[in-house]
Amino acid sequence: MIKKILSYFTAFWIGGFLYALIEILFRGRTHFAMVIVGGICFLGIFAIQRFMPTVPFLFRSLICAVWITEIEFLSGCFLNLALDLKIWDYSHLPFHVLGQVCLLFSFFWFLLSIPALWLAKKMGQFKFWRET
Repeated sequence: MIKKILSYFTAFWIGGFLYALIEILFRGRTHFAMVIVGGICFLGIFAIQRFMPTVPFLFRSLICAVWITEIEFLSGCFLNLALDLKIWDYSHLPFHVLGQVCLLFSFFWFLLSIPALWLAKKMGQFKFWRET
């Protein structure tokens, strides 16, 4: 049980820091909350890879993109709309919802899900993350 908790805790932080690093590389900045959001997103990707390995890869990528978009919307409503932190705003892009998510970034999440699923698969191959 402790091993399982530690493995998910580790996956959370790996995903969170990678998410923040990607944001720094492409936006030039990030917010600490994005480490948390990225960690939650990667936990979902990790679970999708772990529990749906026989689902076709591109369909898993689509599921991941939907998952990330949902997390981004919920966290955006809380962080940007409720707390007014102004971390991101997609209102200038077409097909956005309340400026928190947009179709273009959902497509980017789909593309980023491809290497993220690969990483989750590789992580799952290490004894640390295996059940047995």
